[in-house]
Amino acid sequence: MTTISDVCKLANVSKATVSRVLSGNRRVKDDTREAVMRAVEQLNYRPNQLAQTLATKVSFTVGVLTHGLNDLQLGRTVRQLERELTRQGRCFIMANHVQNREMLEEKLSFFATKHCDAVLLVGRQFDSDWFEGLNLDQYPPLLTMNLAIPDIQGLNYDQATTTEMACNYLYSHGHTQIAMLSEAGISGMHMQEGYRRALENRSLPYNKQLLVRHGDSAGAIGMLINRYIPFTAVLVADDHQAIEVIRTLEQYNIKVPQEVSVLSLNTDNEGAFYSPSVTGFEIPEEEMLVSLASLLDDKMSQNQLNETGHQEFFGKLIIRESVRTISA
Repeated sequence: MTTISDVCKLANVSKATVSRVLSGNRRVKDDTREAVMRAVEQLNYRPNQLAQTLATKVSFTVGVLTHGLNDLQLGRTVRQLERELTRQGRCFIMANHVQNREMLEEKLSFFATKHCDAVLLVGRQFDSDWFEGLNLDQYPPLLTMNLAIPDIQGLNYDQATTTEMACNYLYSHGHTQIAMLSEAGISGMHMQEGYRRALENRSLPYNKQLLVRHGDSAGAIGMLINRYIPFTAVLVADDHQAIEVIRTLEQYNIKVPQEVSVLSLNTDNEGAFYSPSVTGFEIPEEEMLVSLASLLDDKMSQNQLNETGHQEFFGKLIIRESVRTISA
């Protein structure tokens, strides 16, 4: 049976060097790395994963924790994330749909027992209060995507700025009475921040009656209509909400976009194939996942996962059929 000593002898390097090469550490000269990999291939060496984990403290396993992703989006995200991690020689363990702080701590503890090198928190719906006072030292290092949490490094889809851009687009098409269906949690706070900023920049009054927070999109539209406050456009969080809003408005004999325009802050294929197709902002999810995997690789190789800060990403406007221009 081939051992690491055999690889060391053939490649003429130390055991520590072989371990660094096999763990993906970048601090190895290219010619040395090539010599080790040639020896590994020639000897058909297969390292003992458990022994390697104990020796190097690296398991090549990442925990992925999601919350608030629908089935279609979750499947797409998982496929793209798996592709990027596979390129790094990593695999992942996933836990989905965390509801509260207790569940968050339970899942993080689970990842710790599995010796995960890091945990990726993916999604907008985590509550920032769940992380207050959390002892991060007892868990694997955390990275976030689509979530801005103090003291945790990651990538953030700037929901506030994208909401402001969405309002500005509607204003440019003559809409000054814009209703918004706000999400709960951090995402909803950022939507409201962008909404208020857009109003202030246009010197328009803030009318809280045009802002609705309701778990059910149909119920939210019903509440909005029953307030008897005129509106010409509705801003929603994603295509699923947009489609529900369009259907509900039609039940009230309100046509989209002829009478009311609808715009999504997270549009994808679901909105593209609906009629009328949904205008909205496309999240650069694939670009973010590539960057997240790259950040993970960089920080693991440099052992600097305790750094904080967020790289910001913005939505790209996709113009379809659900928004019309109001004549002056």
